[in-house]
Amino acid sequence: MIIYPITQLLELCFNIPYNLTKSEGLSILTISVAVTILCLPLYIVAERWQEHQRLTEQKMKAQVSRIKSVFKGDEQYMILTTYYKQNHYHPMMALRSSFGLLIQIPFFLAAYHFLSELELLKGHQFLFMKDLGQPDALFTIGTFKVNILPIAMTLINCISGLIYSRGHGAREKIQIFSMAALFLVVLYPSPSGLVFYWTMNNMFSMIKNIFYKLKNPLKSFYFFASAICLALIVITILNVADFKKYLMIAGFLAVIASPLIIKGASKIIDTFLVPLVEDQKLCMILFFTTALAMCFLSGYTIPSSVIASSPQEFSGIGNALSPFTYIRESFVQAFGFCVFWPSCIYFLFGKRTKSMMAFLGLWLLIASLVNAYGFVGNYGTINNLLVFSDFSKLIEKTSTIFINLICVAAVFAAVLFVTKYFAKKLAVSLSAIILIVVAAFSVINSKKISDGFAYYLELQSKNTHATEITPVFHFSKTGKNVLFLMLDRSEGEIIPEMFEKLPEVRENWTGFTYYPNVLSYNGHTFIGSSPCFGGYEYTPEAMNERPKVSLKDKHNESLLAVPRILTEKAGYHATLADSSWANHSWIADMSICDDYKDIDGITTKSVYTPYWYREHNFSTNSDMHTNQLKRNFLWLSLFRCSPNVFRILIYKKGTWRSLDQATTEIMSIVDDYAVLEYLPKLTDTNADKPNFISFVNEISHSTFPLDYPTYSPSLTPRTDYPEDKKNLMFYMTNIAQFVRIGEWFKFLKENGVYDNTRIIVTSDHGFAGIQKCFEEDVELDLKVADRTYFGRGHYHPTLMIKDFNAEGPLVTDNSFMTNADAPAMALHGLVEKPVNPYTGKEYSLEANEKAKENGVYITTSDGFGPEYHTENLLVLPEKTWWHVKDNIFESKNWVQESPEK
Repeated sequence: MIIYPITQLLELCFNIPYNLTKSEGLSILTISVAVTILCLPLYIVAERWQEHQRLTEQKMKAQVSRIKSVFKGDEQYMILTTYYKQNHYHPMMALRSSFGLLIQIPFFLAAYHFLSELELLKGHQFLFMKDLGQPDALFTIGTFKVNILPIAMTLINCISGLIYSRGHGAREKIQIFSMAALFLVVLYPSPSGLVFYWTMNNMFSMIKNIFYKLKNPLKSFYFFASAICLALIVITILNVADFKKYLMIAGFLAVIASPLIIKGASKIIDTFLVPLVEDQKLCMILFFTTALAMCFLSGYTIPSSVIASSPQEFSGIGNALSPFTYIRESFVQAFGFCVFWPSCIYFLFGKRTKSMMAFLGLWLLIASLVNAYGFVGNYGTINNLLVFSDFSKLIEKTSTIFINLICVAAVFAAVLFVTKYFAKKLAVSLSAIILIVVAAFSVINSKKISDGFAYYLELQSKNTHATEITPVFHFSKTGKNVLFLMLDRSEGEIIPEMFEKLPEVRENWTGFTYYPNVLSYNGHTFIGSSPCFGGYEYTPEAMNERPKVSLKDKHNESLLAVPRILTEKAGYHATLADSSWANHSWIADMSICDDYKDIDGITTKSVYTPYWYREHNFSTNSDMHTNQLKRNFLWLSLFRCSPNVFRILIYKKGTWRSLDQATTEIMSIVDDYAVLEYLPKLTDTNADKPNFISFVNEISHSTFPLDYPTYSPSLTPRTDYPEDKKNLMFYMTNIAQFVRIGEWFKFLKENGVYDNTRIIVTSDHGFAGIQKCFEEDVELDLKVADRTYFGRGHYHPTLMIKDFNAEGPLVTDNSFMTNADAPAMALHGLVEKPVNPYTGKEYSLEANEKAKENGVYITTSDGFGPEYHTENLLVLPEKTWWHVKDNIFESKNWVQESPEK
């Protein structure tokens, strides 16, 4: 609550210049400059207090000495107390002389915590410092290493103290030099990066003291700072290329224009904020209600709304079992940012500054609400690493940015008007109402999270981590097995290239027919997976034609229809692994299989992760994911509350401005990767009856850079990918999936069960970012009204089949297909006239052709979870429907229309 906000400020001040210069030393220098400038108003207040303290003590000195020389004991105490009261003085006020030092303590602790643990400094040189992560040890005397930087720091500190304390009493001088000696002792063995930061702080403090001794210190400092800003503007223009240049220049110009800004603020106070200046009780109530409301909004409401959308996804991560861990952490951090530190600053200043702070608090609160809920933005889904699936949309249209900024400015003007004319009646009431509303939404979200977490605990009680690998997939050597692979967001476009360039894929994936002209029904798993598993009776259009059956039951039907037909009509045994959204649960609730004796429901995702770590001697911090979430939820709130023009800077490609370059996604990718690597060990080939195996894997949903060319997880992956693949986010995880599954196929061949196994490979949807196969005009995003949806590639899944005894190289079939064709392909020839046990309708290749003979209807709905729909019906607005037929790569075959029309 106290130190963390300053630590985050230091990290941000390091991060921005580091991304521009890649110099650790210059970034540390920037931190020092930023801290000096930000603390300057506090130092000015401290200096005024100290000067007032010195003048008061000097005025009373003679009389106090006289009283002490004449009176003793209680009589002296009573007379001194009376004399102090007459002069409006209290001995505790002597602490004011220490305020300048007290300011430094939290900044020192934050800098010590941040810089002493910063991995980025280790092994990097700056000036004479060979390693910023170690003491400078410039030379040695015998075996004793002499660190020059702490000594230089102390000398500068002493010189600064001499300048500052000239004309002051001995007590202040002793205090200053004692602190200099203390810092020498504490920092002598510290990393040179930390000592360099504190040395520069002392240097800037000395410059500040020199200016303070001048006749017009503030004016002199202003001209000095303006000259530096002008130089920085020139450097920025010459060295920074993108739009960040304009933001940086705006910051430097703000420093140059600071006198005008201060005059403008003073004018606003005199014109609009008089009611707050005159009524300080009202001012304080407004300040604290807005501060608390902002704390709840950023620390509780926004984080809890994200977690409440999928509580299971944020449960059981690292050392944090409960998702409330992140809410607690973000709320405490927000309290520090929004309440504690603003309150400390509030009580340091006078009425006018307090009134301005109260007004700005109300404006920022309302503007944050406008940004968070009026300009949400469509960046795709967000995973439990707080990474957006489509962050290319962070670059907003100029018109949208302009409208957003106009709204923020309008809020500013409205709050000014309300403060001037309705301060007592409306301003405080408005902030109080907002506080109550955001707190109420937080409570509602908490209830959803609590229920979701309880369901997670129930599911986890059934699933345990594996301590050894035992077979869970069973194949028969004599019967006709069926293997149904649903690879979440697998990208079919790259398949021909993989077969051409990767011999390990080409040699293991034999006998397959590839369907490139294939379509999925939605860009999300929740809607797109039902037809994938259950066929054309579970397309979005068909689901809504059965309004009396719940969506959950219809989806469970789609998962169970094919295995039930094979087990009840053809004597099969079935194993379903990690079926997508089973029982409408984010973590597949495989209890849907409990009522069927020949159908086993199992979980493989994350089950083999600890085993994989042990077997690979994989050294990683198991709490890394947890710690990043604890940090990043507040950054997500800042992202949501900011105007859209600033969001791309805050998000920073999913790093949220973190300096921890070892991305946490490795923690989640192994959950899916481990089972792929262990597939041969998880398989036996001595089943006494044919088997149907449905297996879901989500590694292709990840953006994590895998090691090249092993396609395996690594904390330090080699990423010298082929030049034309560097920008394809999902390319490596897609290849990893095919390589590891290919190794499984090799095992099946070696054990004599590959030829008698039909294999269907499909996915619920594709991904737009990897597509290059569409016509140029079709490659554009699908637009509905004023909202942009996923690119067309998101509706281009994978579809492949290897039939019994098929062999030879990859064959391409350009027939118009959808992923709803997969179930009938799996059943073909195994059961005579297979019928859906839930609806009585037949599965057949002929029925497939009839279902799509006039094209199909897909939906671009963003409803990626059950909370976006009613209990029985998918909520699919008319303008989200598209009719597609024949060659999906031609724009003329995409028509925006609904099934009703």
